[in-house]
Amino acid sequence: MNPISLSELRPGQSARIVSLDQDKPVSQKLLHLGVLPDKHIRFIKTAPMGDPLEFEVEGTNFSVRRKDAGSISVELIA
Repeated sequence: MNPISLSELRPGQSARIVSLDQDKPVSQKLLHLGVLPDKHIRFIKTAPMGDPLEFEVEGTNFSVRRKDAGSISVELIA
């Protein structure tokens, strides 16, 4: 499968994290939350105004801005 941006997922979809842009300041915070390559991530919902986006990794829910989610590459899980 071709990697896509995390921001391209739709609510309810799950994916496997392929990579993070380590040059982004938010990347270190996401790594501490468990957003690591090969982990499964699920898109929970979008905030009412379309930003931020809520995700779940290994039982931990967190929100991230759409532009920051764009720096994370994932592969959809069928």
